[in-house]
Amino acid sequence: MAVVPVPPFGDFAAAQRFHRLLLLHVARLKRREDPVGLHQFLLGQALGLHEPGSGGQGECAECRQPGPCRTVLAIALLTRLPVPWTPGSLATALTAARLWTGSGREVIEKDRLEWGDPAQADPRYRAERTPQTGRWTVRTYERGGLQDTRHVEGDEQLCDLLISHALGIVFPYGWKIDSGWAEAVDAGAEHVQRWWSAQARLPYLDAWSQQGAWEAGSSQHRSA
Repeated sequence: MAVVPVPPFGDFAAAQRFHRLLLLHVARLKRREDPVGLHQFLLGQALGLHEPGSGGQGECAECRQPGPCRTVLAIALLTRLPVPWTPGSLATALTAARLWTGSGREVIEKDRLEWGDPAQADPRYRAERTPQTGRWTVRTYERGGLQDTRHVEGDEQLCDLLISHALGIVFPYGWKIDSGWAEAVDAGAEHVQRWWSAQARLPYLDAWSQQGAWEAGSSQHRSA
């Protein structure tokens, strides 16, 4: 079975394999028999712009950042591309792609991680692993004091926590929207609906309806 490469990549082939496996993963996030979704298709188009440039070690062709760039890594993490992360390798990737907030003063050691705002105006996190048990203790500091302590059972659970810190609250979700803005963009909704209705029937997309990784009625599908 193919394994998703863990960044940083040693060569172009590894960077390309990571990128293509991500595109395949995104395309399969649906039930078999379901048509390709518009947003799924658009996400693939956007990710395609960030493919590795030929040669070298696979720097992003769009933003010239060492692969995976922050766009590719963010989608890989939020869609749970099954990369065999360790807390250290994930922390290194988050730092390299600038997906962690802070000033470049992260601490990445085998049994200790620190990230966030070093001035503690915003949260600063410290995770320490107990070698005997494999459990992690995660402390949150803010405004000069300890605000929270939690215990995490193992490396996989800590990686889930690290990934959750890469999730941004992007516009317009949670924002108050001026009604005039909605009217300005809704004029294009009917147009794209007609376009997508025709586009989705093209043979190469219609055939993909037979592909899918979600089982009908699964908890994974219900929570999506």
